[in-house]
Amino acid sequence: MILMYHNIDDVAAFNTVSMKNLSQQLKFVKANFDIVDMDTYLKTINKSNSNNVVISVDDAYVSFENFFVPLLEQLNIPVILFVPVNHIAKYNIWDEGKKRIEILSREKIKLISQNKFVTIGSHGLTHSRLSKLEDEDIKNEIVKSKYELEKLIAGEIKHFSYPFGQMNDYNKLAIETLKKSGYKSACSTRFRNNNYNNNLYNLFRVEVEPSDNMELFKKKCNNHYHFKYFKRLIKENMLKMKLIK
Repeated sequence: MILMYHNIDDVAAFNTVSMKNLSQQLKFVKANFDIVDMDTYLKTINKSNSNNVVISVDDAYVSFENFFVPLLEQLNIPVILFVPVNHIAKYNIWDEGKKRIEILSREKIKLISQNKFVTIGSHGLTHSRLSKLEDEDIKNEIVKSKYELEKLIAGEIKHFSYPFGQMNDYNKLAIETLKKSGYKSACSTRFRNNNYNNNLYNLFRVEVEPSDNMELFKKKCNNHYHFKYFKRLIKENMLKMKLIK
């Protein structure tokens, strides 16, 4: 299972889980699962007895340093942070009309990348829906973001997170480019607990939402057939039917 977070603050808000809930959630996961880095997760992905969980965070908001990092160090657990390269030191302009959330600076990302608990991944250049871009722009989002991040952190970037991340937000060209560029995996935002070797570039995740109390959070973690899973299947089948027509 791959858990997905965005922003953290003292109080829950748009795309923002409260610090209290985050602390309770991560302690529950640590007590009941094996929290691993993305590389380890991929190596054990097809093992039926695997209890591995990845903690992933999209968008690289400043709250990652202020709230997430101290908790990672306290609990001794790894995380992967996906960075939208062209928005470094800016804010979430893709959430038009919503709460403005500041993004980490280059210096902060470089410093955080040196933390033994943190893996840096790419969230593209412009946080755009890849499927809406021209072919060359898709390739640029994937290849250039990898190059820029590797230059910034002086390390390898092996994992990608699709902006928006639903089935119709990326395409075959994006997946082909990721493979050719040396990425080992790519995360969607499509809801499901399980992943397999045949979907390394379509990895499912479980989104942790601001409204998730512990009861709801535990259900997401423990129920492989959560209602959100069926909701996703219905939505994707409807999209497929429209595409066929």
